[in-house]
Amino acid sequence: AFAGVDETNIESMFALVHELGFDYIMNSQALWGCYPTVSSLNIAELWRPQNAQIVTVLRYHWDGHVRRLEET
Repeated sequence: AFAGVDETNIESMFALVHELGFDYIMNSQALWGCYPTVSSLNIAELWRPQNAQIVTVLRYHWDGHVRRLEET
């Protein structure tokens, strides 16, 4: 999502995206975006259990403090 940005500055990048009022979709194998500078975020994780032939979408919500798994 932020190639070339070190871990220390990623939170600042999310703050900048928020300050600029951008809507965004980001893709990362490691970045969740759960930082205090992000007041609200919906997250979709694609999960493939043990090389199964299916992929499941797990949905989470970050409220600025806690990331919670959404019930389906």
